[in-house]
Amino acid sequence: MAELASTLAKHWPELSLGLIILYAFIALLLTVLVFIGGRLQARTKTAIERLTAKIAELAERSADMTRSKSTDADSTERAMRRSW
Repeated sequence: MAELASTLAKHWPELSLGLIILYAFIALLLTVLVFIGGRLQARTKTAIERLTAKIAELAERSADMTRSKSTDADSTERAMRRSW
């Protein structure tokens, strides 16, 4: 243990520099991860909003087509009844 203490005392400047660089690297890595996470969250939210709008548009079209077909079927049925 005495050897470890003397080694630490001799090489303290190198060790502290290494620890500072390690801390800076970890802080940079975490910052980048948080930034990327925020971007992904924003993109996901935007994509969900776009898909929701598209689904609503398709549902409206489908409802319009269903109404149109039922109206056409009713008029065709009435025409066929008149011809009998």
